Amino acid sequence: MFVEKHLSGKIFDLDIGMKSFTLIGESLMKKQEIKFDLKAIKAAEEEYQTVDPQEEQKRIIDQLAEIVSQHISISELAIKGMILLGIRKWQLEQSRLITDLVEMDPKDRILEVNRMIDNTQGFLIEAIVDREQEKEFDESIKKVKRVYKEKFAFR
Repeated sequence: MFVEKHLSGKIFDLDIGMKSFTLIGESLMKKQEIKFDLKAIKAAEEEYQTVDPQEEQKRIIDQLAEIVSQHISISELAIKGMILLGIRKWQLEQSRLITDLVEMDPKDRILEVNRMIDNTQGFLIEAIVDREQEKEFDESIKKVKRVYKEKFAFR
């Protein structure tokens, strides 16, 4: 089950569906098929369409989603929705707003954004049908963290 309570109080409770997507890793020799819950993917796409992030936030989300989509063949819109869910979970856990990141020093900003990325990875893992495939996300998540640190943390 893919369940998450959001700031708005909405709850996603979706049954697992069987829809196959392909994950392509860094190596061309390694091609993994990952089956995602189609309803969870659709819910993430719809969730992202309900928000209007600030321009800088949108730019960061877009670039991070593009990195993940190079490894996981689900829509960038769904990935953006998963990123948004990761941010919202962080906001609930930390009782903070995303805009609080602006006032943090880079070291703390990196730490907090890594927590959001870990939350996003958790949502991606919840959306897969075969939990044994969760390790397939590790490389793309490491790359997302590295790109955030290099491109955005020191702004």
